[in-house]
Amino acid sequence: MYARMGAPGAKPEAKLKLGASEEYSADIAPKVLMAGGKELQMLVSSGLWQQMDFRRIHRSFIYRTKPGGDWDVHRVLVTSEDVLKTRSIPNLEKPKVALMLTWLERFDESNPTTYTAGQLQKKRLNLAKMSAASFFRYWDLAPDTTLLMACGLGSWSGPLSGLKRLSAMEMVRAMKRYKESFKTF
Repeated sequence: MYARMGAPGAKPEAKLKLGASEEYSADIAPKVLMAGGKELQMLVSSGLWQQMDFRRIHRSFIYRTKPGGDWDVHRVLVTSEDVLKTRSIPNLEKPKVALMLTWLERFDESNPTTYTAGQLQKKRLNLAKMSAASFFRYWDLAPDTTLLMACGLGSWSGPLSGLKRLSAMEMVRAMKRYKESFKTF
């Protein structure tokens, strides 16, 4: 995989950084089914999922370019613990991302009281009228962090400017679905 994805002529330092390649199973066209909901919870609680050909994904990674131009692999930030351990975002951004993830954990689309965010100044987020770009701007995230969160947690594949056309509610639903898919099994 390194020979295919790495820079030509570069030394394969990936083994030192990521471990032996035998520990990974990489598919160039991955087939992942992200699921959640009452039906899946029923399958899990009944034990039927063990008879199915589905396996839990323990974590996922994002492959991105560092500001210097080098490639790097990072965990997709799903929990506050992931945020604190990562080196993919600056230390000053970590509390902001942790606050957003905490709010996302409590958010329930059917409960209007969970739309309120903020530590000192409480603000009710109108996710139906707000764009995804405005949602990330509310949390005061830098553009690199916004792109990392949108691409990783929100499964966004596009430029940062495209977040202006995406509804905040759609982004929050995608982020919430992604977070809950890791808690299933």
